[in-house]
Amino acid sequence: VTIHRTDCINILCLTEEDRHRLIDAEWDMQAKEAGKVSYLAEIRVLGSDRVGLIMEVSRVLTDEDISVKAFSARTTKEMTAIFNITIEINGKEQLEKIIKRLMNIKDVMEIERVAN
Repeated sequence: VTIHRTDCINILCLTEEDRHRLIDAEWDMQAKEAGKVSYLAEIRVLGSDRVGLIMEVSRVLTDEDISVKAFSARTTKEMTAIFNITIEINGKEQLEKIIKRLMNIKDVMEIERVAN
């Protein structure tokens, strides 16, 4: 099962023959309004590699009471630290706040949302 937005290009380009497979889907808005809905978001943090950088990134996530579902780290030969982090969030506003706080960490150069 794949869920698409109604304005998704994949839906808009379906042939009439394939449109019969579509069904409506809706979210539990009561749970969403009560703040009980969570989403997984993957971000990529790039920074200048140094001792303590992982700890500082982890501290921000801990301070914001964020559940980390996956965390991988590597360093390029150019000494760029790359962290791929999957976190559980309750919405876009929370993600934006986390990204803003992470960008304030010394030596963090860029944060990008990984499509998921």
